[in-house]
Amino acid sequence: MQSFYFIGTHKGITKTDHYCHGFGGDLAQSITEEELLKICEKSVVPHLLVDETVVIQQIDLLKTLIENQKIEHLIIFNNHPFDISKETMEQLNILAKVNKITIIVHGYYDQPYNNIKLYHLDWQVYKMCDSNTVYLLSQILKKKRFPKYSFILQVVFKDEFRKTVGKYLKNLPIWEDIIHPPFTTSQTMAIKTKNFLDKIKQHRATPEQTKTLESMGAGLPNFKLYEQAFCEIVLETQNEGSWHFSEKTFRPVALGIPIVHLGHKPIYDRFIDYGYQIYDNNFYSQWHSNIDLQEKLLCLKDFLNHIKNDQLARNKMERIAEYNHQHFWKHQKNLHIKNTQKMFDDIWGEDLLLYKIYEQLNF
Repeated sequence: MQSFYFIGTHKGITKTDHYCHGFGGDLAQSITEEELLKICEKSVVPHLLVDETVVIQQIDLLKTLIENQKIEHLIIFNNHPFDISKETMEQLNILAKVNKITIIVHGYYDQPYNNIKLYHLDWQVYKMCDSNTVYLLSQILKKKRFPKYSFILQVVFKDEFRKTVGKYLKNLPIWEDIIHPPFTTSQTMAIKTKNFLDKIKQHRATPEQTKTLESMGAGLPNFKLYEQAFCEIVLETQNEGSWHFSEKTFRPVALGIPIVHLGHKPIYDRFIDYGYQIYDNNFYSQWHSNIDLQEKLLCLKDFLNHIKNDQLARNKMERIAEYNHQHFWKHQKNLHIKNTQKMFDDIWGEDLLLYKIYEQLNF
């Protein structure tokens, strides 16, 4: 009998199946929810892998099957830790008191779920550090950079936090020293991305080159803007509560660009834990304190003016950016591979394709 099954949306199947293949081989047989119910009528499913969309839409079904002991081990691939509601997470945590539940999460939750076995992976970051193309582009950029502006701001003002920061900066004199791309919709950017990729394919770009360019986030990097800006002001997708690293943090790091990072303290702490450095000048202790956001923005204004006007500060930021660039390309990929392989060993054991290959390498 098949041990591992997978259920997910079309998008989820693509992402999760690609991820599992990369490290484990052909681990799970893809089935529909209807096929799952038919299997459960006759037997018990040893391992069921689902993506986050299935959990969001079918938590009651999963809960019933687990409580009826039709699923021995539920494995969830959670690409957006802030998309599964806290209510659903609490239900899963209660179920996990007496049932085996594992979550592979791209990011971190803002509260503990002690009954669930959690594996935290920075999947978006890995897609960049796995690319020779991105590294080589960073070397071309290094030769062409002659900043005319102090800062670059590439932010979609989707939430109240980012809207507040953006509105505040737009009303400061320093806004004239911030280069920012024109706002565009995701649909327009998708069309531009497709047209660009079609164009470079005509120049015989390899699949690796096109794939890894897409890995740099929603919207391809605008290198002409990076040539003109000294430092990037970074606001993550999620700057409070549950969160994950995206290209917003690590794209400038991978390209050797200094950053001012305006995410909340858990993001900052994890960044430092990974061995990266960040220029401070006593700014971050204030930014991560419990003072009102308007007071924090006053501190931000002073910090940005300090960076703009103090050449010693800029020199130090350049050295830190170079250190982070080297750290990213020398250590980040190995850290991810080590963590991911441990996760697959824990969950799948020697059923992994890697172990099968190892056993066959005996001539």
